[in-house]
Amino acid sequence: MTDAPVSPNPLGDAAATEDQVGLAAAAIVSGFALAVTLLSLITWWTWRLAMASGIDRIEALAPDAAQVNVITYGLPVVLACTGFLAWWLMRPIASTYRRFGLTMVSVLGGFVIGAVVTALVRELAGASFLPGAAVVGAVLTLMAVRRTRRLAEPTAA
Repeated sequence: MTDAPVSPNPLGDAAATEDQVGLAAAAIVSGFALAVTLLSLITWWTWRLAMASGIDRIEALAPDAAQVNVITYGLPVVLACTGFLAWWLMRPIASTYRRFGLTMVSVLGGFVIGAVVTALVRELAGASFLPGAAVVGAVLTLMAVRRTRRLAEPTAA
């Protein structure tokens, strides 16, 4: 008898034993959609507070104004929520290293996509349409979460 051939995979025993690319991609998309939802809501809330305060120039803005606090504390909340969702959805991925790296892709990519979508909606349609963007993002988030959970289920052979 001859020994089994050596695996060409450079990771050896650390290599994944099952294909989880679809699961990871769906979890990342879930984070992207959640970031769009939350950033749209935070931007809309900040805009509403700014309009209610009557400030017409950036120089007149007080550093302790409510709208400054909403945007200052809201952005880390978006990052944390996006990261938590992606991390939670990627539970089946055994490697903490891979799971963390993919979660960071979701967090940072979601922030960029959310910021671009929010800026485009605000500039092209107006800030009053930001809740609509949040609703679309929430629906996409729910669809992506559902897909991720379906992909995470063990398949019966």
